[in-house]
Amino acid sequence: MPWNMNDRETDTGLAETVIVRAKRRLERIMPINTGNGCWLLRGLTEFDDHYDQYELYTDGNGQWCSCYDHYGGAFRQRRVCSRSVAVALFGGLPCCWTEALKGRPAERRWRTPDSPCDIPGIPSKYQTWRPHQRETVEWILEQWEQGVKFVILDAPTGSGKSLTAVASAKLAGLKTLYCVSTRQLQAQLANDFPESVVIWGREHYPCIRFPQTELTAADCSHRKYSPCSKIGQCAYKRQKRLALAADLAVVNYSFLLNEANHVGGFSDWPLLVLDEGDLAESELMKYVSLVLTKRQLEACGIEPPERKTKFEAWLEWATPTLKKVKGHLEELEAVLQRYLEIESEPPLELMREITRYERLVSKLTTFTNWVDDTWVAELDDPEKWEFKPTFVRRFGDALTKHGQKVLAMSATMLSARDWAWNLGIEE
Repeated sequence: MPWNMNDRETDTGLAETVIVRAKRRLERIMPINTGNGCWLLRGLTEFDDHYDQYELYTDGNGQWCSCYDHYGGAFRQRRVCSRSVAVALFGGLPCCWTEALKGRPAERRWRTPDSPCDIPGIPSKYQTWRPHQRETVEWILEQWEQGVKFVILDAPTGSGKSLTAVASAKLAGLKTLYCVSTRQLQAQLANDFPESVVIWGREHYPCIRFPQTELTAADCSHRKYSPCSKIGQCAYKRQKRLALAADLAVVNYSFLLNEANHVGGFSDWPLLVLDEGDLAESELMKYVSLVLTKRQLEACGIEPPERKTKFEAWLEWATPTLKKVKGHLEELEAVLQRYLEIESEPPLELMREITRYERLVSKLTTFTNWVDDTWVAELDDPEKWEFKPTFVRRFGDALTKHGQKVLAMSATMLSARDWAWNLGIEE
């Protein structure tokens, strides 16, 4: 039942501003009751909280204590803290004053509820913890509390790694970008955690500007000089806004690497979860590797170098070829502009050709920026030519820099040290 403020004595030093501040906290977060008179409350930077999470204890008669010292030190002793008031309001408990403990306890363990579903945001179907799961959540939280950026969890299949990750994120109050390897796994995670928002690549969303065509958001004709009047209704843009605003967004590796490194919207998340973390190196290798095919070049009217089996010939060929392809793409954009000016649907083949040239420009730009004589080339196949770096670690931050904290999980993580080295993590 709600706390009746009129039942409180008036000499406890509780100012109306503290009550207002406490109510504002409750508009943003919910306290978690861990039992034995202890509550967890996430810290908020907008309230100048110094810590990510607070433990608040009550004797049930109105006296509270906090596990951390208050900002202001002794001035706040036996005064009322807005964190205690927030918890008291939430739980219908009395609050007369807050005693602050000095500094952090020598040994502090995170407290997790007896049932996962008692954590706000965890579905009710998660009634019990699996063996060792609760201890694992507490271990992860302790690593983050100690300032560890990269946490690696090696746990067997069926141990509940996804719940472990989401519960840890919820208890720490971390907005989370959850990355898996396939769209099927994205759908599975969304089924397990309905509040999550899934987003796929642009090619999976239809073009709303030109309906009843095969065009997708990947063929977008929105241009600075000719904006699409329906851009606000774009299915991909709408889903992207939902994902960016979500506390739990679910992506796949391919989407994350391409979107975060080129557009930037999915970068700098408080927590990045790399599920199937053992695949991170191979996914990164796929992202940075380049495959040029005979069919792709012929479709754009481009000839490969005369000495196709010589690596140095490709290095000499790339820059002038990029210039040529960019020039033709500009010509295609000029043709498209004539259709857009009269709001006429452009031919599907024109849009496809523009997409082909845009993709080739992207590949050749990457080639000229990245490929050098330290790369390995496979040039014997007359239909395609592949270029890979010897080690992918020099590009590791293309994946790992997008999370302020990174939790990698796998059932087959053979060596945490090797995993870190392969991704260029030096700590």
